[in-house]
Amino acid sequence: MVSKMVSIIVPVYNIEKYLDDCIDSILKQVYQKIEVVLVDDGSDDGSSEKCDEWKKRDGRIKVIHQKNQGLSAARNAGIKEAEGEYILLVDGDDVIHPQMVELLLDIVIKHGCKIAFCEYEKFSDTTEIEKQRKERQAAFHVEIVSSEEYLIKLLCYKVRDVVWNGLYHRDIVLQNKFIIGKRNEDVWWKYLAIDAADEIASISNSLYYYRQREGSIMSTFCGLKVFDDLEGRYYRAAYIADKYPALKTLAFSEVIAACMNFYIYTQKYLSGKEQMQGFNMINIYRQFATLGVFEVLREKNMSRMRKISVIIQKVSFRLACYLKVIFAR
Repeated sequence: MVSKMVSIIVPVYNIEKYLDDCIDSILKQVYQKIEVVLVDDGSDDGSSEKCDEWKKRDGRIKVIHQKNQGLSAARNAGIKEAEGEYILLVDGDDVIHPQMVELLLDIVIKHGCKIAFCEYEKFSDTTEIEKQRKERQAAFHVEIVSSEEYLIKLLCYKVRDVVWNGLYHRDIVLQNKFIIGKRNEDVWWKYLAIDAADEIASISNSLYYYRQREGSIMSTFCGLKVFDDLEGRYYRAAYIADKYPALKTLAFSEVIAACMNFYIYTQKYLSGKEQMQGFNMINIYRQFATLGVFEVLREKNMSRMRKISVIIQKVSFRLACYLKVIFAR
């Protein structure tokens, strides 16, 4: 393998309990030409001290301390400091397989891609994944697709918006900063990274382990703040429709599908003025994403269930949402 420096960016905020597992998994990478950039985003639980302790133990570790500004600002700060030709984004409460860097780097170099993604698994207890982390990832399948083909997968929920399961060439990352202040910032960023690459590589192995825990950003009730996600999906659809006209119907159908999910959320979790605001935002984005019946029927990449729900919502949005809940059971 050609020797390339890989920078691993780790945002840190009040994860003292999990940080050792994360850093330990990074330093045990089979591929050793790495630097680790720990970005302490104003932690007040002992995470800051842990970062400094790890820096003393391994010369490949850099530490940035900053006032709390959120995940996007932490990632941006780490990226600015990174010196590697390739960049990996790892959340500080997760862990990675010992071969994650090795395999993804080998794929991007071998196939000339600027991005490589792997599969991931969820866990709640580190012991659940110890065996998998130790097993050598010998056999795997690699798929190479165009940016447009990968965007289709994204819009059809065949892949997720998460950014931490990929290795990116630094050019891709430097030209697309994370938007500060938005919840679920991955929705706002990943499609831009995909569009900036000519081809995307995907590996069939699970090399990233996503920790499910109480108190994380994604598990915390955020009221109207969750609508950042819907806003991001609309801007994504508008961008894709402009850049890839053939994907316009698929892109805006995804916004409509998201509107249904947010309607269900708003009805269940919000009340009073907040609920009214939520419904108003949903109506606005539905109007932006208006689609004709025939263009929906002609869209070859859209699932039959999405086609049905998108058409039904043109007659009765509430009915479409109700049916979505019924069929989800």
